[in-house]
This record gives sequence, structure tokens and C-alpha cells, in this order.
Amino acid sequence: MSTASPFRASLLALLLVSLAACNGSGSNDEPVASTEPINPLALQAAGFVTLATDLPGFDDLQLPANLVVRSAAEWQAVWLGRTQPVELRASTPEVDFDKYMVVGIARQGTSGCNDAGIARVEQSASALTVHTWFADPPPPGTACSMEMRAISHFGLVPRSSLPLQFSEQAESVALPVWHTQLHTQAAPYENRMPQVTSSGSPACTQLIVPFAVRASAAGLPQSLKVNAVALAQDGVTRWLQPASASETGIVQSLITDSNWLNDAAAGTAGIRSEPVLRGVARGCTPSQFRLDQPVRVLLSVAAADGQAELAANATLTAVY
Repeated sequence: MSTASPFRASLLALLLVSLAACNGSGSNDEPVASTEPINPLALQAAGFVTLATDLPGFDDLQLPANLVVRSAAEWQAVWLGRTQPVELRASTPEVDFDKYMVVGIARQGTSGCNDAGIARVEQSASALTVHTWFADPPPPGTACSMEMRAISHFGLVPRSSLPLQFSEQAESVALPVWHTQLHTQAAPYENRMPQVTSSGSPACTQLIVPFAVRASAAGLPQSLKVNAVALAQDGVTRWLQPASASETGIVQSLITDSNWLNDAAAGTAGIRSEPVLRGVARGCTPSQFRLDQPVRVLLSVAAADGQAELAANATLTAVY
């Protein structure tokens, strides 16, 4: 067997012993991975997952805009209705509008000083509320870009017939303080070794995402947990699965400033002991993903005082 990295070789047995991503055995408390790249239960637990951000070419929209998309035709119109040249756009993300819908915001602003986004989506008995945020005023003396741009954030949410409303707050109110104090690493890879299901039929190609979260000096927030793990490539999220409950938790680890995904070797410069939230998510990989290319890993996390989406840059590799 050859692997893309020694880390994956050492963890492969551990990561594959309990759950098979495509036949989904597990205990009652274990979230089950889905044969679908987007897991409906994971999306329900997360509330929403970022589908795409900062899409160029929204000049023709009347900004600011709050958007709700409930059909493929509407989604195609939004995606293709921008002024960016067609040849520069990623293909329209596939959305199963029988199960999901898209909510989004588009604003006009400058990089770094007028950012905005979706903080969370909450459902009550009477309404679906999209909580959005806008950047707090920068500290005095902060240099802001004068280049205006369209700021956009689109989220995938479970389909609902409830009335939908938007609620906008400053970033410091809409998002918990700790969301800027947590640091994430991940190492997604496809398991391309031959596999079969318990029925003897060929299994899907598994996508496995080990991840780790550490904090700054303030420490990890109370009751921190991971509701779902998503993967985006070319600016579009195409995969979402739950974290494995039996393999995800806070452990005291030997880390460095550059690596907290796995324990550092004894004698490593800058090594220290620190609590780290580590875990893994699995599911069937979508055909659109390309190996050895950059991906964005999104963790939907929650704690006692709120929830947020954490992000890490990585490269998608494979084990053969």
C-alpha cells in the first residue's frame, strides 16, 4: 500500500474500523454517514452550510439584497444572472430542491472593513430566521481598501414552507467571541483501496476528513462540539457529513504552532501540551472533486454560548 502521507497510513486502521460510509452501521448515538454527498441529517444539525461566498458580478442586483431560492430555475437565474463572464464562473452548484433551499445575502462594501455573512439559521414553530452579520467598525487608524466589491454569502438549508425572515446584527453580537479565537486544521483524503459492502456489492469511494481545533490563550469554549463537516472546491461546497461521535472529542495533545492535527514527535521544537478537539467525518465522495487540488474544509461547531462555522485550507489527496 502506498499513501499520500505517513499520517494517513498511521490513522487508516483507526478511521475505518467503526463506520463504513456507504452502508452506515453504528450505535443509536452515532451519526450515520450518508451515501449522498450532502447528508440531510448533518445539514439539519448544522442549521446551514455555506454553499458559496463572494461571488463576483452582482453589479446588476439592487444591493443590499436578501435572497431566498426554492427552485432550480431560480438558482440558475441567480448564478447566471451576474455580470461576470460565463467562462470565469464555476458551474452552477447542484441543489436538490426537493430537500433543500438556498438563502443568501449580497452587499456592497470594501475588503476587510465592510464584510458580512450568515451567522446561523434558526427554525421555530412559526418562522425560519436567517441571522446575518455585518462587520463591526474597524479600530481607529485601520486602513481600509477603497475598492468596492459585492459581498455575498449563500447557505444551503433544509427545505421549509415556513415564512422566512432575515435578522441583521453586528458581528460582535451575532457571532460568539470565540469564533475568531479558534484555529482549525484538516487533512481530507479519498480511500481508493478496493472495498465491498456487507452485501458483496462495490462500495462507494470514501471521503475521510480528519480535523482538529485548538484555541488561543482563552482556551476552548465550554461544551464545544462539531455538528457537521463540509468540503468545498472551486468555491462551492459539494460535501457535508456528520462528525463521528465515537471518534471526536477533546484530548490533551502534544502540539506545535504549525501542527495540532496529530501529536508532535518528542523533541520537536516548540512542542507543548494543550487540549485539542480532534475528530473525523466520512461519506461517499462526489464525482466533481479533483485530487491534489486545494479544498476548503468547513466545520459547523457549537458551544454553550453560540455556534459558528470554522474554516481550514487543505489539499485533497488519496490513499491507494
